[in-house]
Amino acid sequence: MDDDAVPADRCGYEYSVSTLHDIGDSCCWRSVWNDEDRCVWHATGVPKFHDDYAAQAPDGPERLDGATVDTADLDGVDWFEGCSLIGTEFSHVDLRDASLAGADLRESTLDNVDVRQADLSRVNVEDASIRTCDLRGADFRHARFDQTVLSDVRINRDTRFGDAVVYEEELAAAEDAATFEENAQAAVWAYREIHNIHENNALPYEARQYYLKEKDVRRRLAWESGHRTRAVMAEGARWITGYGMSPWRVLATAAVIIVASALLYPLTGGLVETVSGGGGEPESITWSIEDPETAPQFVLVEAFYKSLYFSIVTFTTLGYGDVRPVGNFARGLAGVEALLGQLLVAVLVFVLTRRIS
Repeated sequence: MDDDAVPADRCGYEYSVSTLHDIGDSCCWRSVWNDEDRCVWHATGVPKFHDDYAAQAPDGPERLDGATVDTADLDGVDWFEGCSLIGTEFSHVDLRDASLAGADLRESTLDNVDVRQADLSRVNVEDASIRTCDLRGADFRHARFDQTVLSDVRINRDTRFGDAVVYEEELAAAEDAATFEENAQAAVWAYREIHNIHENNALPYEARQYYLKEKDVRRRLAWESGHRTRAVMAEGARWITGYGMSPWRVLATAAVIIVASALLYPLTGGLVETVSGGGGEPESITWSIEDPETAPQFVLVEAFYKSLYFSIVTFTTLGYGDVRPVGNFARGLAGVEALLGQLLVAVLVFVLTRRIS
């Protein structure tokens, strides 16, 4: 806007939002403040207090893009609800118990801001920088965090981010693959940042939940984008290890492999057990079942018992040698089970170490 077109008693501050595609530039038409050539929101380099801001407080959703709010006590105010605060700089501001619900804070900076117990639900802080802020008890449910940088912030268990970020909620409504990928990538970023700040504030349980949500969105994105190998690996990590966080899933997988192998050994050639005979000479007993439907029940039970014993010994690679597989199929199955056993033991150690640390 031409400066000559702005009356002398009006602010005339212009803010360009060329980086955002869904909103145009703004020009402030508020009255100038005191002896400054800008309104109280856009004046810089002079002390400003609560009453100064209150005199020009927005009346409903207004545009305060590019504002500078510093060293002020604004606790409990609800002026900013639904307002556009794109590119605004908040520095050393007290916003305890304030409401910024639905505000647009994209590309803004919050430095040393106290927002304890503040309502920041549905706020948009994409591309914003939030540094050295106290967020304890703040409500961030349904907030938009894509490309937001949160550093050295304080939270507690009362800080609410919701069960799912808004981007994941929007995945189901995505009309095409590009929109799905955009929302999924935004969800991954948001979950990673939320996970990091929980971890930095010694909240391991909450950090773990957001870590799992991030991994789950990555898995869904892999399927949607056609990366089959990556998707299959993610499914394996999900079911076998709980994305590296659940030792119980590893143990359950090991139990399934042991029992399944025990059921297959008598059907794939059988097992030979070496026992001492009556004269002290070793004798061999073959445990093999050709037709499970006609075999006596006691034979099935005893064959399964011997097979389960061999399966456990094979899985743990103990190799006592008193029971051996018969036939190529049974030997091959034993080799595969031994390999899986070594891999799952290594995975279990990894998961336990990660959980402990």
